[in-house]
Amino acid sequence: MYIGIDVGGTSIKLASFKTLYLPKAVKVIELKTQNNYENDFDNLAKAISELAKSKVSGIGVGIAAVLDEDKTQILKANNIKSWEKQALKNDLENLFKCKIVLENDATCAALGEAKFGYGQGKDFIFIIWGTGIGGTCVRLINNQVYTVPCELGHQIVQWQGIFDNCGQHGCLEAYCGGNGIARLYGKSAKNLSENEWREVEQRFAHGLLNVLTINPVNLVIFAGSVALNQKKKLENIEVIVRHKLKIFQAPQFLISKYQNDIGLYGAIALLSR
Repeated sequence: MYIGIDVGGTSIKLASFKTLYLPKAVKVIELKTQNNYENDFDNLAKAISELAKSKVSGIGVGIAAVLDEDKTQILKANNIKSWEKQALKNDLENLFKCKIVLENDATCAALGEAKFGYGQGKDFIFIIWGTGIGGTCVRLINNQVYTVPCELGHQIVQWQGIFDNCGQHGCLEAYCGGNGIARLYGKSAKNLSENEWREVEQRFAHGLLNVLTINPVNLVIFAGSVALNQKKKLENIEVIVRHKLKIFQAPQFLISKYQNDIGLYGAIALLSR
């Protein structure tokens, strides 16, 4: 049995798969992130054991964090600070004695979309818009998929603006990420007024235009809780981008084929690379 794991700022999702090729999740478990690494890891380990039942053949993990060069340790995780400096790969290897592969969550999900979703055979930018904002640029070269991390959320869109958890001021994530919206407006994204949403839409479009000017593509694929729960707002952002982007052709916007589960399929794509 293979296990795919998607670690976000508010929840951890796990799924079991019988195969790495044309996979279909057998069972999915969702845990609440406690932001206490020891407790979270203990809950994660119990859930893996419940899913696997027998021997685990491999575990792929996508995590909302910056990893070290060897992809073994978490260097920075803005929304789950207690996970920083933790050797997650070694901890899982010591417990389950199998192949473990770690990757940034946006890159992981982008691989899943490239292998199993709407990104097959295409160049595209994959964006996770949820608690934070993450992104990856995907290029197809000689039928091989290449990913280039794109920290969409940590570009500065307001000089000397709001302080962000990453240590910078004026990051897009501080204005448009789920946590950033809650801090800025004092309420969740779903409770924003139309005028407040207009501000978020314009700021998000600003950040996306910057990225598209440097990495022009014909397709942008979205996942994440904010994107999936605010599809009308995505349509508004697409209109702004089409109106403002004059250098290149504006891309098509799509919601991920597997929506909130794309990170799980990405974790399986990691294991099959």
